Amino acid sequence: IDVRLHTQRTPLYSLAFGLCSFIIFLVMTAGQWGLFGEFGRALELHRDFTLLALLCLVCGLQNAMVTSVSKSVVRTTHLTGITTDLAIGIIRVLHRKKYPQFGREEGKANTMRIGIIVFFGLGSVIGAFLFDRWNYLGFALPGLISLSLLLRSL
Repeated sequence: IDVRLHTQRTPLYSLAFGLCSFIIFLVMTAGQWGLFGEFGRALELHRDFTLLALLCLVCGLQNAMVTSVSKSVVRTTHLTGITTDLAIGIIRVLHRKKYPQFGREEGKANTMRIGIIVFFGLGSVIGAFLFDRWNYLGFALPGLISLSLLLRSL
């Protein structure tokens, strides 16, 4: 995606969304078939390394895609940087009369940052309920979200 953006070509979002969807549904199916052991059991190195590596791949792919498209403004899979950016952004908004270069754009960026933090938290709560009730089938929701983004990008 990044190379295509820099060479003025249309990014292949469908490839990234398709890969994310495929991996999420692969994890869900493999988990249901018992390939990652019983859901919630103690970790076993080889089996769980594969599961964690696949989940990290999905998170990294999604984060890289959004980071490239947003010119490094948005990160979607972690909150450490975004909470720091929000704190800096709030200070800039509070001092916008003194420093007019931190105008309206910083306010919009802060709104986006707050939205990401809120929906990250909501996703965590919803995910906790889904996985507690459905075990590996809890991956169906993020898989369907990725699949819908794939279909939208076509």
